[in-house]
Amino acid sequence: VVHIIQIREQSPGASTGIWYNPQMPSGPKIVWITTPIRPVPTAYAPVGSLSVLSALRRAGYDNCEFYNIDLLRPGFREAVDHIVAAKPDIFAVSAVVSTAYEFTRDITLAVKKALPGVTIVMGGNLGTSAEILLHRAGIDFVVTGEGEKTMLDFVRVFEKGSRKDDYKAVKGLAFLDEKNIFTLTPYADALKAEELYDIDWSILEDLGQLDYFVVPAAGSPKLGVTDREDPLIQEIKRSGKTCAMINTCKGCVARCTFCHRWDKGIRYIPVPVLIKRIDHMIEKYNVGFFRMGDENFGTDKKWLGEFCAGMKERRVLWRV
Repeated sequence: VVHIIQIREQSPGASTGIWYNPQMPSGPKIVWITTPIRPVPTAYAPVGSLSVLSALRRAGYDNCEFYNIDLLRPGFREAVDHIVAAKPDIFAVSAVVSTAYEFTRDITLAVKKALPGVTIVMGGNLGTSAEILLHRAGIDFVVTGEGEKTMLDFVRVFEKGSRKDDYKAVKGLAFLDEKNIFTLTPYADALKAEELYDIDWSILEDLGQLDYFVVPAAGSPKLGVTDREDPLIQEIKRSGKTCAMINTCKGCVARCTFCHRWDKGIRYIPVPVLIKRIDHMIEKYNVGFFRMGDENFGTDKKWLGEFCAGMKERRVLWRV
């Protein structure tokens, strides 16, 4: 039996973090970035990126650097220089909205020019324009759908030093094959409801960024919690508590033709799984207030009743 000790280290003063295992190779070097979503940073955590990074870490691929551009807002040249200096094997871009096209194109072309040998993979809803991205943005692969399984399979193929056509075995990818023909593999199997947003929040802890998303609750209008809205906020036992956002479901009850989401239908995280995660945040991060980060919270009435009962037992305040 071989016992592997995982060591996590952060460079002093760095705004990014690298997790690695010095005892043996921990996979290819991955630099993962977010793209600016709105004109200014928001308190909505990068749950998509964190979910995939957490899945990679659980599988032992911890040689990852998370560069949260959406939060840090470095200048464009500064961001490119940082990525190039890291010399990644894989440069991964999370582009969750279609308006990220210009930034994504510019940064991927700049990184590809500086590091011609780097493999660039992009995920997020911008991937619905995969063919344009592959031809015009210097991107090598686009993840079509949920990235937790696809990225893990992608990295495993990458490790083998395979030919490009070998990636046809990876579900959930779009790329130009060895004959420069646009190739779209079948979608990956959807995650089970209990696997949704299974996030290792210590990723943000190690980067010194968790305090931006888990913040003092009272008097914080941007989180929708103010002293005027609920007298229970004034209870002495809530003094000093923090407020955090959680996601309880993924997908949508509607089927609008203009929407570019990948998901079909809606999946609710089972209440026992969700309550366990909530208890962890209460105990570890002193959370006394929760807000829901969902688009379709509460559409399953049976689930909602069970969830409300669990939250009532915990005497925390929450809003949606």
